[in-house]
Amino acid sequence: MTTDFDGNFSIEVSSQDAVLIVSYIGYSPKEISVSGKDNITVSLEENASALDEVVLIGYGSQKKSDLTGAVGSVKAEELAERPAASMNQAIAGKISGVNITSGSGRPGGRTVVRIRGNTSVSIANTPLYVIDGVILSAASLPNGSTPIDYMNPNDIESIEVLKDASATAIYGARGANGVILVSTKRGTTNGGGRLNYDVDFSIGTLPKKLNLLNSEEFLQVEETAYANAEKFDPEGWAGGRYTDPTLKRTDPRLFDSEGNPLYDTDWQDEAIRTSFTQNHQLSFTGGTQKGNYGLFMGFRDEQGLIVESWLKRYSARFTMDSDITDWLRVGGSLGYNDQNEKQVDQLGGGGITTMRQVFEALPIIPVTYEDGAMGI
Repeated sequence: MTTDFDGNFSIEVSSQDAVLIVSYIGYSPKEISVSGKDNITVSLEENASALDEVVLIGYGSQKKSDLTGAVGSVKAEELAERPAASMNQAIAGKISGVNITSGSGRPGGRTVVRIRGNTSVSIANTPLYVIDGVILSAASLPNGSTPIDYMNPNDIESIEVLKDASATAIYGARGANGVILVSTKRGTTNGGGRLNYDVDFSIGTLPKKLNLLNSEEFLQVEETAYANAEKFDPEGWAGGRYTDPTLKRTDPRLFDSEGNPLYDTDWQDEAIRTSFTQNHQLSFTGGTQKGNYGLFMGFRDEQGLIVESWLKRYSARFTMDSDITDWLRVGGSLGYNDQNEKQVDQLGGGGITTMRQVFEALPIIPVTYEDGAMGI
């Protein structure tokens, strides 16, 4: 049997030795002997492990053991284990059947999310995002980004992913590529106020440098190529098709009077740095059984490995929930998010990227000449 809305119940037993078992989702069950008792008051204790077994399914919540559809779930505690600029980066590898790839390692680099692979070769395969019950699609944002790319990951309480056809029963054709349900943090109902401050710092380094030619080796390769031309293309060499590279080393900004290089630039050292990232999160929550409130603020300053690449995000959210009557609950949230970033990974078409230019830049050219002019 179940109690009424206020927790009152009435039950008849045929034996004084009967034992009453009271249970509820999220609480530890309790056994109470009814021997010699006419009125019983029961108080259950919260069970966090039981709460972890409850997931959102698009039309409410349900215990994992009762699910018939394919649902993946990630809680805030798991997300906190991997500090990341975006939530897609944080959940990568945490949910089976969800493939998340990144086309760039820059700060705030966009990710591609596929739930159980691609479903079409002609239309978008991006899943549907539902944030606190509000449906947002990737098509509503520029540059192929998704709504979750601009959210503060620390504002998220849990993420559920609907992976099978049951998603279309709730959201229609929009859920054909799967649905990602996002629940954000709100206030608490255990009375009083609670102030929480989280901070993390990280340092990024290049794991391995490529062994590239220095200036002397580069010029030697030029001379070797010229010498090989006489052997492999004697007619062209005799006809003056090739020019001795030593005769072209006359630029006084690059070579001395004997044709030796003045500079030996390691472009990997010049373009790549040790990056530093800091992330600060401040929250104040409180409330009673009749209502709650929460204020969440965040600041993230992330440097990229490439010089001059960075991301800065300022975020703030205020939430409020209040029980007007026994059957009416009113709540809302107000959020602000300001994300700025400098992208240096893509320089143009044809596969010309920053790292390609770093590897292909000539070591004989400096970053700046003596007169202050840029080398490239």
